Amino acid sequence: MKKMMALLMALCLMVMGVPAMAEDAAQTQLYTNTEMGFSIVVPAQWLVVDKDNIDTYIAAYENGEMTFTGTNADVLNELKPQFAGANMAVAISPYANNLVLSVADMGIELTEELFVSLMIPQFKQQIVLQMPTIEFTQEGEPLTLGENEFISLSGVCDLNGLSASVDQLFLLKGTKVYVANLTTVDLLGEEILNAFYTDVLAAMATFAVAE
Repeated sequence: MKKMMALLMALCLMVMGVPAMAEDAAQTQLYTNTEMGFSIVVPAQWLVVDKDNIDTYIAAYENGEMTFTGTNADVLNELKPQFAGANMAVAISPYANNLVLSVADMGIELTEELFVSLMIPQFKQQIVLQMPTIEFTQEGEPLTLGENEFISLSGVCDLNGLSASVDQLFLLKGTKVYVANLTTVDLLGEEILNAFYTDVLAAMATFAVAE
């Protein structure tokens, strides 16, 4: 599997300006989270789960009213406790790849330079605890998508014989940090992963924080 950020940089040439998936509004959906204060346009085929709708989706699965293939009631039940302690939403593709969106209030306003020097090492330590063999490919480099400049953190590792990639994008707005996090494992082949990364890149180019 190609390194995520190298692929993002290449795909960026394809989707900068007007995101590719925004060409046909019927193929997209606008997700807005007023509590966390952001909106994002994602593919219509994705399912966006948060603490307010997760029970509805679980019930729909259990009642046989839902046929979305990217997850199921058991997975959502396992995911549910994570919403109790964090402001987050999970966008799930039909192939079960996830984009986790969250926000944290730092209490103080940090410059990008301070965030990179103070916080990126802490995020790296958290990832290493879960993936000791990870090799970081991006450690605080800027990535401009749409009208936002994100701070990137990426790495690759071998996970039980499979190629895994961890990618995080951080957006600083006042005292808040908005985080986009995805962890992928090369189970379904490079073509599907590349399509997912293309969708992620296009979606993050539409990411908007309420003023």
